[in-house]
Amino acid sequence: MECEYNALVGRYYDGELPSEPRRAFEQHLADCAPCSADLNQLQGISRMLRSARIADGSPEFVGRMQGLSHHLEEYRIVTFARRLSAVAAAILVAAIGYGLLNPRATTPHQQAGLAPWEQPSAILETDLSAAASSTDDSSAPTGEAQFASLLVEDLSGGHP
Repeated sequence: MECEYNALVGRYYDGELPSEPRRAFEQHLADCAPCSADLNQLQGISRMLRSARIADGSPEFVGRMQGLSHHLEEYRIVTFARRLSAVAAAILVAAIGYGLLNPRATTPHQQAGLAPWEQPSAILETDLSAAASSTDDSSAPTGEAQFASLLVEDLSGGHP
């Protein structure tokens, strides 16, 4: 015969019932043989487990277990490194995708379809303007300035 209080036996034994339900269950235990039997069975199992002897492992077994713990730590490190690499790769792919798909991320020369080697160098243009300003008052450019202007013209494909 199943009792409606039977579900409370384990909670009562573990001390999980609040005071009022605990008192009501204790009164019920005096009159209910199935609940009393279940409680006695739990108490017997607990006594048996407390008195059980835990076997010691052999030195070889203990050594193997300690060795496995070292491998477990290495496994965790490797797993973390793999996950970190995957995250870094995802960020790199997203950054590359953003750079390729975002038209504002390109320079005007790239938008004009010029390859990187066809784009004028900002450093060279700065050097050219510095060389032009350092010339004397004569209208003839120096050999260095001529070379720089020819180089810029050649590299830019005739585009100033």
